[in-house]
Amino acid sequence: MYEAIVVYTRSMDYDKNGPKAWKKAYLGEKSYRAFIDDLMSNETEWIRFFAHKENSIALMMSLRVITTLASIVTKRGDLENGGEILEIHDKCLTIYRDGCQAENKPNEWHLSLLYDANMARFDLFLKLERHDDNVGVWKELCLHEIKFLPADQHASTNLPMMKTLSEKEGAITVRDIVYFDPDGAVRYFQLIANSDSYKSFCNKEAKRTRLLNCGNCDKEETSLHQFSICTRCKKEAYCSPMCQKAHWKVHKKQCTV
Repeated sequence: MYEAIVVYTRSMDYDKNGPKAWKKAYLGEKSYRAFIDDLMSNETEWIRFFAHKENSIALMMSLRVITTLASIVTKRGDLENGGEILEIHDKCLTIYRDGCQAENKPNEWHLSLLYDANMARFDLFLKLERHDDNVGVWKELCLHEIKFLPADQHASTNLPMMKTLSEKEGAITVRDIVYFDPDGAVRYFQLIANSDSYKSFCNKEAKRTRLLNCGNCDKEETSLHQFSICTRCKKEAYCSPMCQKAHWKVHKKQCTV
């Protein structure tokens, strides 16, 4: 667990507001996955550990790790796994919320963690076409942003595909649609899911989180950046120096700077 937390913390220190933070956070997928696998296999023990108030910081950082991994696998298209990870996140978040209430900690701490999870959940539900379920998720996102974030940080309406559709449809009143017309919200989500801008957005995210195959033996990575990349062409990946050496006779014909 602590390896995953350290990797996550370092990634967030790099560039809190830009894509560089995500790029570096992806380097921790291997340790995140090991932590989540252990958490799921020994859920009772972990829940008991998190329930102790002296472990609240570890719980908070664990929730960040869980959300990050859920986002990565969802962007990659592994929707079933993304849903499973968010389910364990919900259980852990309930413990954190109860702990905050018991110790009179600021409610914003819990709500911030819920907001991050809901961003991942909205993406998951949109891909699964669970538009009815997404109405409530979108409401929570918008309410949080109105209460806690400046307008230029309202991600739920500032995502590229949201902006494109809002301008195209003349429907910048997305929040009004969600608050007062659930059916209208569902239609809006359907419009998003079927739009070229959203499909393009998803393709870019999937490419960014795609696991690579070894150019020689075709073995697939188990986490991002596990394999080495040819330093010359930056295109071919290899699981080991032996595979790279064995494949050189074939690869050198296509290897260009």
